Amino acid sequence: MGNRKKSKKTYSEKVKDLLEEYGNVNCKEIILDVRRELHISLSHVSDIKIRPVYYKPEVYFVRKKDRRLITFQVFDTQSKKEDKGDVFSAFFTTNIAVAYFIVRDNKRLDDINHLISIIESKLIRDFKADRKMFPTCTAITIDEDKLSNKILIFDIFRGIFRILIFNSKFL
Repeated sequence: MGNRKKSKKTYSEKVKDLLEEYGNVNCKEIILDVRRELHISLSHVSDIKIRPVYYKPEVYFVRKKDRRLITFQVFDTQSKKEDKGDVFSAFFTTNIAVAYFIVRDNKRLDDINHLISIIESKLIRDFKADRKMFPTCTAITIDEDKLSNKILIFDIFRGIFRILIFNSKFL
């Protein structure tokens, strides 16, 4: 029993831990909530009986002011198909104000940003959907080598949360 090796944390687990730590300590305007899955709204097909669909990002916070959600999804070892599913899920989940997608490389960042722009253009331009019904989605890169530098990572998070909490565009 004493010889048990400590398993190495994945990129996703490291980012999640840092987000939770930063949010709990530094942001009094938000509440960390990791207990429950989020309901995906399928109101446009409400006359069809469909089982409830849920989305579980790595971390999400609830803004105290308006109870809207700030979600963080970390793309680590998933396939492109799973990435697409998570991006679509974020778009259609009830009550998300802002969805962040965190990736570790620029190729994946480009893929996620391209997918976001396609979804937004289809919903808003082609289907004439109201932009306010959907979250603001943004993909960012955090290099895995930088995760050990807590000061740098917290500076990145500080910038993200400052925009989300104090910028009236999101409130």
